Amino acid sequence: MVTGLRWRVLRDDGPDVVVAFDFANGRKEAGFADLAELLPGGRTLLEFEFGGGDVRDRPLDPTALCRMVLDDLLTDGRRLTATLGYCAGAGLACLLATLAKDTAAHDCRVVLFDPLVLGSGAVVRNYETGVEGLRPAVDESDYRAALAVGRRVVSSAERAYRLPEMIDELTSGYARLVRRSGERAGLPEEFRDQMVEVEAELVSHFASFLAYLATATAVDFGRSWHTDLPSPPVVFASEEHDMPAEFAPLLRRSFDVPRASLLSDSRVAAMVDELLGQRPGPEGTPPE
Repeated sequence: MVTGLRWRVLRDDGPDVVVAFDFANGRKEAGFADLAELLPGGRTLLEFEFGGGDVRDRPLDPTALCRMVLDDLLTDGRRLTATLGYCAGAGLACLLATLAKDTAAHDCRVVLFDPLVLGSGAVVRNYETGVEGLRPAVDESDYRAALAVGRRVVSSAERAYRLPEMIDELTSGYARLVRRSGERAGLPEEFRDQMVEVEAELVSHFASFLAYLATATAVDFGRSWHTDLPSPPVVFASEEHDMPAEFAPLLRRSFDVPRASLLSDSRVAAMVDELLGQRPGPEGTPPE
């Protein structure tokens, strides 16, 4: 891999690669690692990771990100055979497959799980959720100051929606609140260094999550976006999923399983395996 992107190898079994998009770190629901355990061998399954570091150095433009993914696969001698997207990752999975069809080495399936289309407000709402989780550990004035950061970003976004600056400001607001929670805890001196490390890890994880949401939000769903894909996408939906209008034209397979266990259900895995085994292209018929 030459681009510096970070990958989580869920299964390493040959040159045919399935790329998955999700942000499963710290989440209780089943993720693609659970799905990988249920799939038979014969494919390599990679999950793209939004890692730590300065968010301004990350590819927040979704098209640039997906081109870097393809560069990694081509340089490594891999062949992209399918893309998988969970929740907000659905748009990135579709975009990667669309870009891959222009490369002779790639012709792939697209499988989406409980897909969502997020507006710009989703990033700020998740920031506010993170701030709310720290409310019991900080003074009310610090809590309200952190919320004000979110309101200021929303106001700025209405004038000029620039993702890197938006994520940078939200991350800074969250970091200040995390530090205030540590200060208020009044830990003994010998635990201060450990607390600093924990705070840095928490802020880095949160920044990565916001960057992931912002990148997914920036995917452009035009009126006929699905016709640009090399193969008709298939949606696997849990019992509580509310299908966004953008995905309404797609073939849908519904399962009587909760969202939290959709990716760990054996019936879902069996149908995914059957679908990935079919030849890509418009003539391919998804399994009943």
